[in-house]
Amino acid sequence: MLFDEKKRASLLRKYEAEREDRQRLCRLLAVISLSVTAREIADTMNRAGFKPTGGSRLWRVKDIVPVLDDLDRSGLLRTREVWGRTRYALDPLLIGPLWREATLSGEWKILDRAVEDVLKLRTAALLPGRFNDEAECVRALRWTATLEDDEFFFKVWAKMLTSESQSRTLSSDHAIVEAFANPVDERALEALPPLVANLVFSALLFLTLSDAEAYCRSANALFHYVARRGGDCPQPLRLLYAERLILHGRLKEARASLDGVEDASCACLSALLALSEDGDERKALDLMEAGLEELRRRGARRPFFASWAGMFYPILLMKAGASDAKIKGYLTGVKTWGTSESLKPLLPMLKALLKLPGKREDLAARFSLIEDGLAAFPGLLLAHWLGLDSKEAAPAILKAADWLEERGLTFVSSEIRAVWGNEAQRRAVPHPLSDILATGNEWDRLLDALENIGGRSAPADARGADRRILWEVGWTVYGEQDKEVEVHSLVPIEQSRRKNAWSKGRRIALKRLSETGDSIAGVTEQDLRAARAITRMEGYYGVEYRIDIEQALLALAGHPFLIREDRAERVEVLEVEPVLTVHQEKGGCRLQLTPYPSSFGTAFRVVLDGPNRLAVTHFAREHLRMASLVGEDGVVLPDPMRERLMETLEKLPPSIVVHSDVEGVGSRAEVVQADGRICVQIQPNGDGLEVEAVVRPLGPSGASCRPGAGGTTFFGSLDGRRVQALRDLPGEAEALAAFLRACPALSQGEETREAHWLLMEPALALEFLSQVDELGDAVRTEWPHGQSMKLVGRSVEGGSFKASLRRSQDWFALSGEVQVDEGMVLQMGRLIKGLQEGYGRFVNLGNGEFLPLAEDFKRRLEALVKLGDMRGEEVRLPPLAAGLAEELLDGAAQVDADPEWRADCRRIKEAQKLVPQVPSTLRGELRDYQQEGFRWLMRLAHWGAGACLADDMGLGKTIQTLALLVARGPEGPSLVVAPTSVCPNWADEARRFAPTLNVKELKQAGRDEVLAGLAPMDLLVLSYGLLQSERVRLSKVPWNVVVLDEAQAIKNMGAKRSLAAMKLNGRFRVATTGTPIENQLSELWNIFRFLNPGYLGSAESFSRRFAVPIERDGDRVARQQLRRMIRPFILRRTKDEVLNELPEKTEITLTVDLNEKEWSFYEALRRKTLEDFAAGPEPAEKIHVFAALMKLRRACCNVVLAGSPAEMPSAKLEAFADLLGEVRGGGHKALVFSQFVDHLAILRDWLTERGIPFQYLDGATPPEDRRRRVAAFQAGEGDCFLISLRAGGTGLNLTAADCVIHMDPWWNPAVEEQASDRAHRIGQTRPVTVYRIVARGTIEEKIVALHAWKRDLADGLLEDSGRAVKLSAEELLNLIRDPS
Repeated sequence: MLFDEKKRASLLRKYEAEREDRQRLCRLLAVISLSVTAREIADTMNRAGFKPTGGSRLWRVKDIVPVLDDLDRSGLLRTREVWGRTRYALDPLLIGPLWREATLSGEWKILDRAVEDVLKLRTAALLPGRFNDEAECVRALRWTATLEDDEFFFKVWAKMLTSESQSRTLSSDHAIVEAFANPVDERALEALPPLVANLVFSALLFLTLSDAEAYCRSANALFHYVARRGGDCPQPLRLLYAERLILHGRLKEARASLDGVEDASCACLSALLALSEDGDERKALDLMEAGLEELRRRGARRPFFASWAGMFYPILLMKAGASDAKIKGYLTGVKTWGTSESLKPLLPMLKALLKLPGKREDLAARFSLIEDGLAAFPGLLLAHWLGLDSKEAAPAILKAADWLEERGLTFVSSEIRAVWGNEAQRRAVPHPLSDILATGNEWDRLLDALENIGGRSAPADARGADRRILWEVGWTVYGEQDKEVEVHSLVPIEQSRRKNAWSKGRRIALKRLSETGDSIAGVTEQDLRAARAITRMEGYYGVEYRIDIEQALLALAGHPFLIREDRAERVEVLEVEPVLTVHQEKGGCRLQLTPYPSSFGTAFRVVLDGPNRLAVTHFAREHLRMASLVGEDGVVLPDPMRERLMETLEKLPPSIVVHSDVEGVGSRAEVVQADGRICVQIQPNGDGLEVEAVVRPLGPSGASCRPGAGGTTFFGSLDGRRVQALRDLPGEAEALAAFLRACPALSQGEETREAHWLLMEPALALEFLSQVDELGDAVRTEWPHGQSMKLVGRSVEGGSFKASLRRSQDWFALSGEVQVDEGMVLQMGRLIKGLQEGYGRFVNLGNGEFLPLAEDFKRRLEALVKLGDMRGEEVRLPPLAAGLAEELLDGAAQVDADPEWRADCRRIKEAQKLVPQVPSTLRGELRDYQQEGFRWLMRLAHWGAGACLADDMGLGKTIQTLALLVARGPEGPSLVVAPTSVCPNWADEARRFAPTLNVKELKQAGRDEVLAGLAPMDLLVLSYGLLQSERVRLSKVPWNVVVLDEAQAIKNMGAKRSLAAMKLNGRFRVATTGTPIENQLSELWNIFRFLNPGYLGSAESFSRRFAVPIERDGDRVARQQLRRMIRPFILRRTKDEVLNELPEKTEITLTVDLNEKEWSFYEALRRKTLEDFAAGPEPAEKIHVFAALMKLRRACCNVVLAGSPAEMPSAKLEAFADLLGEVRGGGHKALVFSQFVDHLAILRDWLTERGIPFQYLDGATPPEDRRRRVAAFQAGEGDCFLISLRAGGTGLNLTAADCVIHMDPWWNPAVEEQASDRAHRIGQTRPVTVYRIVARGTIEEKIVALHAWKRDLADGLLEDSGRAVKLSAEELLNLIRDPS
């Protein structure tokens, strides 16, 4: 069933049980047909003048919503939420019946007018463009059909087709069925205008076939419609009517309906009636001929019948003895069958039945793909005539007949039963269509035809001369799979030798070559044979000479002087004979002609057999006849026909070459041993090469085959003799595999087809040539037009390189040379320039010659260049690159370096051996990885190189740096520059872990005195803002150590803070950051510009050497080289790497300063609170104090939460943004807790505006949504999870996060810890970092102080039992009184 009629009946009973006003409401929703709001429904009811039962007032939304909800609960309506508003729609099963009811009662026009006034649906339907969805389209179809307006209907129809072409969700088929068959409304269909009816009935009769009841009702509606309207119906509708009458077995009515129809298409139906009623094939053929003639008269160049019944025309032609050309000509015009899903299977079956050439399909598969239904019949009939049916298939076929009979298609079901049914069913059809052709033994007919085939001869050989005739060949490849070509030009050119070269030559007139060709100097017998293809033609414009290109090309097979048009590349032409292959397969022997003619009747076929190698095949009459018999894919003769096949093949003339792997089937040709060596055809292609691997079983002059493929017997000519070569297919396949193993460069190229590669990169092409060269005589190499690339000598190793290093200003100049052979010495600059030309490890020496370098030596040279800047013949290396350069030069034949270079190298080795001890005055025990970080910093300080400590967040970058500052403190004052929000933490941590350091701050007054009084062990901590504003003063101080914390702050090389940092004078510079690269590599360059000026070169040089190759081109070599350069100066450990060394949980309190406006608001609120309590009764009630504290705490989060009338920047939101950026930059996920839901709402809006994915959960989240969101987060959906402290503090497993952020401290830290334990729990494999964001100088600091108050209070004002610590109202009030 198309639709659930049982449910529809149930819904209609419910509808009929409703009150009249509710029924009217349902009819209104049927006319609307879309989902609408309660307001729109009320307005439309009021506009239509329909009032609630028993009332005189209008419908109001609050009155209509309960009614709609009741109808929804009863199942008559459907609801959905859109943008927070409920929309109502009638159940689709009710729309059709209630629409019809409104139409019959006359109510529809009133409702339609009201709907248009309120909703403007009519206007929207007729506007150009497309429908938003299928429901809109269905309503528009129903509406225009009800109006009976042809113009409106065709507008809607066109809009539907446009919408379908532009949308994946709208189907015109579904829309038509929904509009006219939900349910099939015969009365509505009969009311359609005639032109509209033709479109609707055509679609419905096809679309409803799957539902017998819907189809029958649609067909009956068609019969009634045409019978009632008669001659008013347009001809297409009358033809549709006549065709359906025939299919339903009402043949007499069909004949009567066709009388007077003046349309060529009806000839096909009339012919079908002549065959079915009278069995008159002659009359049927005459009717079809007359119909086609009428189509020609009307302008059709290749007329054909589009209906399936048209398949009988070529069959009747064949029976009447018509020529093959006429049958082929008709089938050539049958184009629509190739695009119709129902007719597509018929064409190849029909061609096979008529024994026409063409691509032979797997007809058995075609037969098996035909499904039950009306389209099955013609395919079943063809399959029967082809002998593809069987007794086993009969039950399924008869089931198809039952399927058709259930729909009243008795004509088709009777025809099927006449073939596959019982005797009585066969006799019941007087003239079955299946009798048109007998189903005799097709194989006997095929073999009889093969025995009548004749033969042809082959061309002679060519001869040479002093002067010569050059033939210029031009072609176009148009066959993707088989590389078939069209040769469009063949031009003879007369050349003469001048000194040691041939002249450019000049064209020879075809008349001269044809009439006096034997007098031309240098002409050969082969040239004259080609000249015989020139013909003299007399026409209106006089006499002209033309050359039959294919015939001439065949005569030129093996000609030594053929070149390609416009390329001057040598061309080879081979003659390939048509071969009849006989191959044993399951169930029989396959006969196949290869090559196969390219089209009907074509005597030649030319294919690209290799680079600039053309294989020409001439098909004599017997070959073309053979092609028409066996088809392109061949034909399989059953095993019982094997003996007869042997006899037939023995009778074939010698001109028919046979290849066979069937025992007993051979040839009279002499047997020779096949050459199984791989032949490598190499052809230049742009800057690269085109390579193909073939075998030539008959030697270099023979045709080629794909290695390991084809028949075991290969036939051809050898020294003028017809021979057959016995191929070793497994041996060829192994030879190909060995060739591929020896030439791995091929695997990196593009294999365009089997054993054919494009190596478009010059470096890859040269690598391949190097690999082929190593194979020696194991393969044969062919360069059709000469070798374009040549390798000179063996690979140059690093052991032949001599280097020189000299100090020059602030860099070292590196130069060198290699000795290639006794006569060739190349400077390093020449080698490097050659490598940069894009030939991989091959140095371009010019004239197509290349010097190969060993891969290791090539990598070392490139790495040396990347260490510095290439200037002329030398590379300028920064001193810090000495260690890396020394490694790269290891193994060179000679390294001549000056003393300064050697001193730098010694200093590096000393630093590597240094084992510094952690200062005893440092409070706190460093973990193993932190001790290693401290030692690494100290070694770089000893060397004099800057250091970037880039450990993952939470791994203790601060304490490692403090250990360094303590150890180097006696050498002078140090500076730490950090973000404003982090500066207090640095000061606190320094006082806590490094009490021997004197922490200094730059306050508003006395800055000069502070800076002037700095001494050893002093540590100045300041913000990036102060660094920028005090850059002049700070640049004058000789700092011992300069530390940039969160060094990504200077990522912008042009920013003022970055310029200020570069001017700092520090003996040892340190950058700490968890994200040294956030967006682009230039950020890393700028950090290194601060740490080690000049080490990575200029910005332009760095961009050229690294940034562009890595970011734009994905250059892995450049990435590895950059990683190697920065490795000594950057230390990064992730939590995963040092998991065993990490504490289970790290807790960090991040103190932030409220901005000026926030602080003013908070302080005013605090003072007002104290004033209110002072003026009130004593003592203050605890609940009131607690409420006041809550308001102050909300003000700390965001002043908007405490009732601020104006929005202002939030310090906590800014801190959250920075922290989340670091978390996401490190590839981490965070849980974000707040006890205030409205605070979470602010964070949610902020995340949404920036497109940051997140999950959200608070106390209002339903349990099911809660589970779904947790599962989604655990599965990786979202970078953070916003959770209210109470709602998500317990009962959740969120181990996908390894960072926890508490936006506001809670009185009870045990609650916070429970919340933190959502991430820090069993199943968590990574360390967890917990951040608390606290507003400095506010009530929040007091709460955090309470957290540290004894151990039981350190657990968060909770006793171990879980009870909150009791604080009196006075104690709570004291938290407000003291602002410090």
